Amino acid sequence: MILYNAQIYSKGVLRNGIMIISSGMIKNIIFNPDDQELQDILIEHDHDEKIDCKNKIVLPGIIDIHSHLRDMDQSEKETFQTGTKAAGFSGITTVFNMPNTKPPAINANQVKNWMDNAINNIYINVGFISGVPEEFNEDEINKMIELGIIGFKIYPLSPLNGIDWTKSENIQKILLISSKYQLPIFIHPDWPMLDETKKEIMNEYQAGNNTLYLHDRLYPGKNELKYVKFITENYETFIEDQNVAKTYPIIHFCHISYKDSYSYLNYQLVGKKKS
Repeated sequence: MILYNAQIYSKGVLRNGIMIISSGMIKNIIFNPDDQELQDILIEHDHDEKIDCKNKIVLPGIIDIHSHLRDMDQSEKETFQTGTKAAGFSGITTVFNMPNTKPPAINANQVKNWMDNAINNIYINVGFISGVPEEFNEDEINKMIELGIIGFKIYPLSPLNGIDWTKSENIQKILLISSKYQLPIFIHPDWPMLDETKKEIMNEYQAGNNTLYLHDRLYPGKNELKYVKFITENYETFIEDQNVAKTYPIIHFCHISYKDSYSYLNYQLVGKKKS
């Protein structure tokens, strides 16, 4: 494929150029070609598809690492077709799909059904993030990895598998899995609120009040920060206890939204190194 008359972003500026793509890989980029150079390239690649970009900007496809395509028993919310088609039209070429489906993707059979359901129903690349099998079943974990999952997701607020993600021993187990298989753990950072506290907040809420204010009370930023600290402390403990100098666990905090969580993580990653 040849893209010509394109504005290509390079080294901080947009430059006119030609992009030569072969077998899905960018093979060459020629910037600011003169008319003769352009004609020579088009003739040389006579049998390749050619697209006149008409001075439009050519950018890499966007990757959305947190999507909920649902489908199956929640198709009223989203489907592989509707979600990936919308993504494709908006410049997103790859999405990672979360496992809180119905039924949840927490074992090999469910993951396979999930993936089979996507075949011939997706318009872009889709990566599948699974839940953790019940009791950390390693046979299931191996089967799921063989199917091609790209990581595991944990939800402390409503676990998909009955595992209590507020217990350090369970965090240590999932960190060990990440270290062993070098797969990332995608973490929904939110410390669960007591049911009694939730009831008190809901009882105080009256119809017509600000629903965003209600949401902030039910999911306060301090609970996000508490869980972020809980995970990082467990991570440090794991590193101290395990000899994994070359295979550190891989963790990713999803949708951090509280500034104190960001400040804390920034200090963990940057501040400690400077001090």
